[in-house]
Amino acid sequence: MLSIIFCCLGWMFFFGEFILGTGSEAGNKAFTLVLTFTILTYVTAVGWYAILLFWAHYIWIQIEENQIVTISSTIKKEKIVKVIKDENKGKVYINFTESKTSLKKLSFRIGSTMTQFIIENLSASGIKVEVGNQEEFYQNKVVELKSVPAEKLRTAASKKDDSKAKPKSESAKTESEPKTKTEPETKTSEDTEK
Repeated sequence: MLSIIFCCLGWMFFFGEFILGTGSEAGNKAFTLVLTFTILTYVTAVGWYAILLFWAHYIWIQIEENQIVTISSTIKKEKIVKVIKDENKGKVYINFTESKTSLKKLSFRIGSTMTQFIIENLSASGIKVEVGNQEEFYQNKVVELKSVPAEKLRTAASKKDDSKAKPKSESAKTESEPKTKTEPETKTSEDTEK
């Protein structure tokens, strides 16, 4: 809204000789005001988009039965790993997995009304809010999530090596047998004449 107001004021001074009058001094003032309001327009627009990008969960949040929705993201209930109330930092953290190996978090200040709303609604939907240390939990969980794919790769590689080491008696039999195709006989017009 502020960027629209600044933009309108800038245009008024750009086209409005009737406001400042005519002459070189009035032209300099008009140019300065137009430039100032144009810069203010862009600064407020960039500020608004930055708020939407980085702090959207402070503006608006919706808690449903199976998900939490903010302007920037949707968190399914089954992807929420843990909700921690860190009293040392004065914040409540919602930790959730975005993929199999990445852990994300949303943080809210404990004293805000938004946080009280979130705690009450999460408790009502069956998600426990635990008191603890966020840093320790986050570091341990990230290490755990990153080690799971490595273990899966090791077990998959060992299974592959085991399958290569086994004798290929069945596959050898199928390769040694000649492959023949049976095509249906087609009659031509010459065959029918005979």
